[in-house]
Amino acid sequence: MYGALRLNHLRRTKTRLPKRGVLPLVAPARPNDTWAMHFMGDLLIWGRAYRLFSVLDESDREALTSRVEVSLPSVRVIAVLEQLCTIYRGHSRSAATTARKSWRPR
Repeated sequence: MYGALRLNHLRRTKTRLPKRGVLPLVAPARPNDTWAMHFMGDLLIWGRAYRLFSVLDESDREALTSRVEVSLPSVRVIAVLEQLCTIYRGHSRSAATTARKSWRPR
C-alpha cells in the first residue's frame, strides 16, 4: 500500500549551519566611545502611530536623548545627532543600531 501511494520516500532533513565561535562583548573603555541608537514605535489607544528615537552611551549606559514624535524623518534624526555632537564635544567613534526591519503600524 505504501509503495502504491509513493509514500516510501525518505524525508530530506535540514542542512544545518556550522556553529560559530562566541566572541565576548567588550565594554567601551571611556564615555563617548560607542553610542547605541534605537528606533521604536507603537500605537496609541485611538490608533495613532508614534515613533521613539533614543541614543544611549554604551560605556556608562547614560541616556543621551529620547525623542517621541508622530513623524520621524531622517532630517530630524540627523538634527538630533548633530545637536548631541555639540553638547557632548564631538561624535562617538562608533554607533550601534538595532538590526531589524523597519517598524510599520498596522
